[in-house]
Parts: sequence; structure tokens; C-alpha cells
Amino acid sequence: MKYQKKKLVRVLVSKLKPHPRQATLFAPSSEEEIQALAASMEKDGQIDPIEITPDNVIICGHQRVEAAKLLGWKELLAWVRDDLAEAGAQAVEKRLIKDNLLRRQLTNLDYARAYLGLRELEYDNWVAQARAKEDYRDHVGHRFGVEGRTLDRWASILRSPMSVQQAYTDKILIESDAIKIAQKLDAKTQTKVAKKIEAARKDGGARKEVKKRIAGIVANYFARNGKPPESFTIWSRLKKALQTAIRDFDCRASEIKFGIARPDRDLLHSAIALLRDLRQTGKRNEEEIEAAKRVHRESQGKSPS
Repeated sequence: MKYQKKKLVRVLVSKLKPHPRQATLFAPSSEEEIQALAASMEKDGQIDPIEITPDNVIICGHQRVEAAKLLGWKELLAWVRDDLAEAGAQAVEKRLIKDNLLRRQLTNLDYARAYLGLRELEYDNWVAQARAKEDYRDHVGHRFGVEGRTLDRWASILRSPMSVQQAYTDKILIESDAIKIAQKLDAKTQTKVAKKIEAARKDGGARKEVKKRIAGIVANYFARNGKPPESFTIWSRLKKALQTAIRDFDCRASEIKFGIARPDRDLLHSAIALLRDLRQTGKRNEEEIEAAKRVHRESQGKSPS
């Protein structure tokens, strides 16, 4: 691009349009951030001009425009970037990304979106000269102050539902769990996990409790240490649940008798009897399994510990 003298104009705030990629590349600023910026602009005025295309699309200054709207300002000083418009949409978008990286408090996922956006834009130019994809990843990572492989891990989280991404950004879902959801679960299962995370957040409570509930939700979809639970572990959990249910039924026998219609009561008694039989059968199976294990250990010459 040729150097071009700044073309500064006063532009009506009402005519300004956000860049279409702003919302997809960067999460919207919080209300508190906009209010803080508005307070600074009210005190010191507009220190730097925003940057726009000739048809009033914002390149740099989306936050300042929102702050100006909050203050009720009618106009802003703008630098019309004819040079970027002439260079093409990619030049405009690249400037958009780099300005956001300089001016905003970014989350890890903001950096990941910016990394993917820059990789897409610069692939034909810079990356064509690189020896491998990782070279460019590490190049961008160095510019962001993180390792390239860290960018790839953050970028993988962007493949998960938005509620998962938001839980990670809000630091109530740990990074390793967010990555596992994105990398190891199919889309249908991710959606199920996302809905459960949303429900856990809606239930409210102390932040520590919400984090614990969400960690429990994720743990149910992944076996400890990446290994499936053994059958006897599954049975132990089921047996414990059955024991609790039967105990509760026995303790509330009078309520069951008078509080439930007779057909339902009869069905419930049949279910309880079936639960007891299942528990007894499971106990016998457990004993048989333990006996078989002892025989196997003895046949291998091991002590029956």
C-alpha cells in the first residue's frame, strides 16, 4: 500500500456501521468496559480518531463508538482509510484484528479467534514461505506472547457449543475439561453437555458450587485416567443407589400406603420386590466373581490377598 496522508472527517455516529467480522472474531465488550471508556471520553474527549472505510464501516474503534452512543454524542472524528479500501477486504480485516489485539483486554478465546482469522488471511502470503503450518502458528503465538501449541488448544475449544466456550471464559469450566469436550465428544454429545452446563449455571449458588457441579457433569462423560470404569465399579454404584431407594421406601411405608392410589401402590410394591431380588442377585454374582478371582490367583501361584 502507498503511504497516504490522513483524511480526517467528522462523521455522524448514527451513520457508522460495525464491521461484519467484529462480532465473529471478538466477544462483545461488557457493559462495565463501555461505561469505563465513556467516563474517560467524557473527561478527556476523543483522543484518537476512529478508522472507517469510505462507506462508514468501522475498522478501528467499535468500543469508542459504543461509548459515544452512551454519552449521546452526535459526531466522532474519523480517519477514512481509502488506502485500506483500495488494498481490498483482506487488508481491512487484518487491520481490524490487529487493532483489537492492541486495544482490548482479550480472553484466551479472543486470541484463538484472532489467530484463526490471521491464519486464514495471511496463509497465501506469509505461510506460503513457511516450512510447515506449525511455523506460522508459532510465529503468531510469539506475537501474542504465548506458545503456538497453546493457541491450537484454545482454538480447539471454539469447536464446542457457545455455552461451553462462555463457561470456560467465565472460568467456571477448567481448560482441560473444555478441551476434552471439544476434542473427544461428537457434536450430539457436546450439545447434551452444553445444555447441562447451562442448567447448572441457571441453578445458581456460590461460584465454587457452580464450578463443582459443572466439573461433575463433565466427569460423567469421561472415565478417570481415560480408562472405562470396570464392571464391578458400575455395579457398586447401582447397588448403592438401590439400597438407598429401598431404605427410603421402607421408611415411608405409611406415606406410600395412604398417599398413593391403589393401582400405583401395587405397582410400586412389585417394583420394590424386583429391586430387592436384583440386589440379592447382584450380591451372589459379586461373591461368584470374587471366588473366581481367588481361583485364578491361586492358579497363577499368587497369594490370595
